[in-house]
Amino acid sequence: MISVHQADQILHDHLFKTEKVSIDIDQAYGRVLAEDLHADRDQPPFDRVTMDGIAIRFKDFENGIRTYKLQAQQFAGEQQLTLNSAPGFCIETATGAALPLEADTIIPYEWMHAEGEQFTLGDFAFEMGKNIHRTGSDLKAGEVVIEAGRQLGSAELAAAVSFGHLELTVYSQPRIAIISTGDELVDEDETPLPHQIRRSNTRAIASLLMQHFEVDAYHIADNVNQLTDSVSALMQNYDVLVFSGGVSKGKRDFLPTILDVLGITKHFHKVKQRPGKPFYFGSTEAVTVFGLPGNPLSAFMCTVRYVLPWLLRSTNVKTRPASAVITTDHQFESPLTLFLPVKSSVIGGQLVATPIRGNGSGDFIQLIGADGFIELHEETTTFNEGEAHPYYPFR
Repeated sequence: MISVHQADQILHDHLFKTEKVSIDIDQAYGRVLAEDLHADRDQPPFDRVTMDGIAIRFKDFENGIRTYKLQAQQFAGEQQLTLNSAPGFCIETATGAALPLEADTIIPYEWMHAEGEQFTLGDFAFEMGKNIHRTGSDLKAGEVVIEAGRQLGSAELAAAVSFGHLELTVYSQPRIAIISTGDELVDEDETPLPHQIRRSNTRAIASLLMQHFEVDAYHIADNVNQLTDSVSALMQNYDVLVFSGGVSKGKRDFLPTILDVLGITKHFHKVKQRPGKPFYFGSTEAVTVFGLPGNPLSAFMCTVRYVLPWLLRSTNVKTRPASAVITTDHQFESPLTLFLPVKSSVIGGQLVATPIRGNGSGDFIQLIGADGFIELHEETTTFNEGEAHPYYPFR
């Protein structure tokens, strides 16, 4: 049996090998950019008006002219006009419009009185060039807009579209299958008999992973031949297999033996942790296998603590470690690392965690009141109020 730290290291040594792939921008949200994106033109691409008002020549204002005659109107999307060279003329314009040629200052409506085709300015001081977003002041053509390694969110996709990048090179994602095992399980839409339960583990694991990845779900009965044939077929079609159940020491926990027969190299099987001690991890050159315990809390915690972080790290998604301060003293004397469900909040700028009481690894109801867990390491048995510990959110 290995420690949590050792499990982390082994997982890190066996990451999914990503490739660079080209995808349509419609499928790019949440993916990680594999190549720099460059600007195809200056941003902004023209001297851009930033306030509704009139465009004038500052020299006229400097020379004391306070009443301006309307020459024309030019709004966003309209061709650039040229301001009359005679003193005292203006062009009415709007936010987003190109600055008229020969104009160099925008006076907002709030600073003037309009009457007919004349605009009279109040008594105020002003500077040349006000309310103009200059060409290329944000970015020059050819400069990097988004660096490789950035996860693509709404802002990044908007920037990509602005510079004409409708196909993006991103890191590939693994094909993932979630497989539940156990004859006591029935479909979600079935009414279970007294000795049966609905397959909630698959839903929980899928919901966690589907925040970032596409997944398929399957169920296989506790039958050696059926398991062997089904797992062999899944290995041909998926890069990552996540099993729920079948990896403990029960007489029908066939998976470890079957995986060995099918050529999966076992990297570890038990981890010194609670919940989730009978946690399996193995791989071949082509397939990675996670074997999660069947108890709902154990399966859920192992997904949060290991499976999802491994997938994110494998696909180059950068994550930040978090810590939270425990709000009460806690005693745990087993020589195991404890994953303690908590309700978190922010007090005085500090993330704090209040433990949630539960009834063991079969009690998934306690998760409804929790939003994450803190990790209490095996080297210590007494954890004091005010101490900070690693925190893993559920969302």
